[in-house]
Order: sequence, then C-alpha cells, then structure tokens
Amino acid sequence: MINKYLFALLFIVLPYLVPAQQQRLGNMDDFIAKQVVDYQMPGLAIGIIHNHKVLFKKGYGTTSLPNGNPVDTQTVFPISSCTKAFTAMALAILVEENKLNWDDKVIQYLPDFKLSDPWITKELTIVDLLSHRSGLATFDGDLLWYGTSYTRKEIAEKIRHAPIRNDFRTEMGYQNVMYLVAGLVVEAISGKTWESFVNEKIFVPLSMRYLYASGRDTLIVIFNDPFVPPGAVIFERGTDKKVKSFKLNIDSQDFLFGDLDFRSVFSPL
Repeated sequence: MINKYLFALLFIVLPYLVPAQQQRLGNMDDFIAKQVVDYQMPGLAIGIIHNHKVLFKKGYGTTSLPNGNPVDTQTVFPISSCTKAFTAMALAILVEENKLNWDDKVIQYLPDFKLSDPWITKELTIVDLLSHRSGLATFDGDLLWYGTSYTRKEIAEKIRHAPIRNDFRTEMGYQNVMYLVAGLVVEAISGKTWESFVNEKIFVPLSMRYLYASGRDTLIVIFNDPFVPPGAVIFERGTDKKVKSFKLNIDSQDFLFGDLDFRSVFSPL
C-alpha cells in the first residue's frame, strides 16, 4: 500500500519538478551570458551532465575579441594540466593489460633516465611520477619546455640537472616534467607515440571526435585565435597579484578539447 501511495505521489510531483529544473537552467543561462559581457570574456562552452544525461549544453561569445567565430559545443579549448588525467589513464590501461605495475621502477622502462640524486633515480616508481612526490619542487624544470624547442626526450634528459629540493615521497611538488616522463614510459612500453596510444585506446573507443593531442604545428593550425583579450589581466582571488595574460606556443602535449567531447565521455556508445 505504501508503494502505491509513493508511486502516486511521484506521479503528481514529477511534472512540477521538470519545469523547476528548466527554470533553474534558464536562470543559469542568463547569468552566464551576462558574465561573458560584464567580464569581457571572448567566449566559453558549458556542458552539464547528470546520471549520464546531458541537461544543458551551450556556447557563449566568440573565439576571440573583438571579432571571432561563435563558440559552440564543438569549439576546441586547450585543457592544459587536465591532460595529466589522460596520461594516467594511459598508464592504467597498460597496468590492466599486464604490461606495467604501478610500483615498477621508472628506470626499468627508461634506463637512461636520471635525477640529480642517484638513490632517488634508482627508487623512483610510476606512482611517484604521478603523485608529485619525486623530490623536485613545484614547477621545477618547467623552463625546459616553456617556449623552447627541446624534444620530450631532451627535456627528460636535462631534468637530471635540477636540484632535489623536497623530501622524496614526503613533500609534494607539483610537476609537469614528471608527467612528460610518464608519457615517455607509455611510449617505451607500447612502442607507439603518446599521441597515437591515447588516440587508439581512449579517444576512438569513447568516440571523442573533436579532441586533438597536438604539438606545435597542429596548435598553430587549429588554435590560432587568442581566446583572451589582448592585454588582459588575470586576478588571483584572495591576493593582490596581477598576472598579464600571454600566449604560449609550445610542444607540451596540450589537448584541444571540445565540450561535445567532454559530454561524449558520459554518453552511451
């Protein structure tokens, strides 16, 4: 009897919940559109997914200021350090295929790899690469790839000259170069480039047709409009710091990622 009453209650209430949700999404739509204008943002794309259903998707503004193409759900954006999740996923796939263990030593796959500390070099594991506990301090080694022409292998070779400033496996130091090294591990085990591996094992199975793993040349072709107004200043909340925005043109394994691709991860194939 209770179940019957509950079903009847849901039958009565649900029709009112849907319009309420639509009203909230409508309010959010208006709010976002206003922020784009008020803060002079070139453009952005948003997708909201809940329980594998797309509740909202829309692009706002343009790809550049003052003129640009309209942003839609297929517009690509660089996702920067979110790329790290794909490198970790690539390694997880190799673990699942029994080609790698998380606690394997890095030098097992990259015998020429070295850090400035010989003992850490010998003990460094795959997990250490991914968990930012290599002993390198935050952003150490980043000047090796910001705006340089060094290859990934050259960067991995030169990181041996960076001093160890943190306690190994005790202090966190946010690292980009160690994820580059993790990508080289993927290449060493698979015999494929990092781009080819993630495309074959991740992008294609998930039908991510608007996602690109790009190097310098591709970046120039696909993503040549600045998505930030010239001379824009970025404010850091909670401090008085101001950082002038600038555009980097580097080979950093950045992704160009569309909202449509993000939503495709959650959609049934």
